Amino acid sequence: MRDNSYDLTYNIQKNWPTIGRDPADKLHVYVCDMDNYYLNLEVHMLEDILKATDNPPARADFQYGRPMTGHGWQPMPNPEMIRMMAERINKTSPGVAAS
Repeated sequence: MRDNSYDLTYNIQKNWPTIGRDPADKLHVYVCDMDNYYLNLEVHMLEDILKATDNPPARADFQYGRPMTGHGWQPMPNPEMIRMMAERINKTSPGVAAS
């Protein structure tokens, strides 16, 4: 995975000083605490790395589904998540009129 640039944690750790300005304050990670594919273990590693970032600080949002939720958990229903994403896009995209 790392050799093909699919290892997000490795890429962030290695390249944060160069790429950090773009994703800072935009990262929201939702994962269950007992993921069927064990993705929660990697998310904890990513969270630790992002907490240690500076220049700029990541200020990422991590939420873990507990207790013992499985793969696909999210803290809100899809319509609410889509509304949140649309609000962010409307607020921050250049040339997009707020409705």
